[in-house]
Amino acid sequence: MELHISEHDEAGRAIAAYVSSESSDRIEFIKTKEQSSLWMRLLDVFLPAGYPHSVTRDYMWYQIYDSLQAFSSSIAGLLASRAVLQGETLQSSDHTELIIVTLGV
Repeated sequence: MELHISEHDEAGRAIAAYVSSESSDRIEFIKTKEQSSLWMRLLDVFLPAGYPHSVTRDYMWYQIYDSLQAFSSSIAGLLASRAVLQGETLQSSDHTELIIVTLGV
């Protein structure tokens, strides 16, 4: 009896197959997923499984907007922290800066 087992990723794409036959005690491994470029493998980290078939057409615009919003929020937080630290900076008599961070006091 010949046995076929296939392995699929989260999006349902076949990535490997395993085949055994009566004539052999071995199980053959057949890789079916193509090797993708470095750029595509990097994008796979950030995009959902099965992209673009697993999301709506406006997903890319949503993701761009969301990334810009997160970046802008990080910059705003950085500038606010810098302003607080500059406001808490005192200069001593020998012109070295001392940073005093108050923790709710």
